[in-house]
Amino acid sequence: MKKNILIFLFVSFTASGCWLKPLEKPQHFPPAVSKETVKQVESKAVSEMAQSVNMAVKEMKGYFVKNDVKLGDGINFFILFSESSFDKILSASAIETNISPKPDFKNKIVVVLSSNRATEQGYDIKIVRAYAIGSDIYVEYDVSQETNELYYYALNAKIFEIEKPQIAMNICFIDAERNTKVFPLGNRSRYSPSNIDDLIKYYTGTYKGTLPSASGPGISTVLVLSKDYTFNLKQIYLKEPDRIYETSGKWETTSDLSSVVLIYDNPGEEYTSFRFLDRATIEKLDIHGEIIESEYDYYKLKK
Repeated sequence: MKKNILIFLFVSFTASGCWLKPLEKPQHFPPAVSKETVKQVESKAVSEMAQSVNMAVKEMKGYFVKNDVKLGDGINFFILFSESSFDKILSASAIETNISPKPDFKNKIVVVLSSNRATEQGYDIKIVRAYAIGSDIYVEYDVSQETNELYYYALNAKIFEIEKPQIAMNICFIDAERNTKVFPLGNRSRYSPSNIDDLIKYYTGTYKGTLPSASGPGISTVLVLSKDYTFNLKQIYLKEPDRIYETSGKWETTSDLSSVVLIYDNPGEEYTSFRFLDRATIEKLDIHGEIIESEYDYYKLKK
């Protein structure tokens, strides 16, 4: 029975003539995945060895896509992986009384499927099934014309909270005709680690550079990420050379393997996150674990 289901999935992909392909980059989206990643995700979906695990889905109520969010043609997809990214795209309704609470982003992601323009005729968007194969999430959805509800001068959007696996790197949206869009999760790029073994082998080491300071020319920083999941951080304020800050602790990866989070031995200190730009460069993130918008290399450390 299992083999027949997988063969049917393979035939559905090939018969439609629509193999997995990346969508153009909408506003607030991370870079499109590489062609190699698309092929890997595709092979998982059609492989007889693939084991899918259903993920819980819950529709969220009481939110709308902000008016300043630019939308492309057709259905637009947004993947929200933190409270900060949630607030960039969505606002709570001022008149809705039944507003869903924000999810715990450690265990959930939020996906938004939105049409590109206001219309008098609404469209109903449903998630048929969400499941994981390895570290990839697949979301099968259906769009049908909705005749019982009108959306006057409002953007049509459906918002869903989805459970995520412990390691989640890509998400694929599949419509009723098996057309598929593939996107990276979180802060991933084509240079992010592909698995935890590669991360430990190629991305650990000693990183050095100067990080910005609230006052003065900056902070000389040396960060050692060790293969045993420990770290040592030493910082010297260039304006005050005698002001030296040194600490240690353990590091953890984010669920998308794009970044490391420093967990200090001193429990009173806030966590610090760095994103892997490549095997020899990391970039400091903000307190929400998101990219700090800057045209300069202020936040980068190199091996």
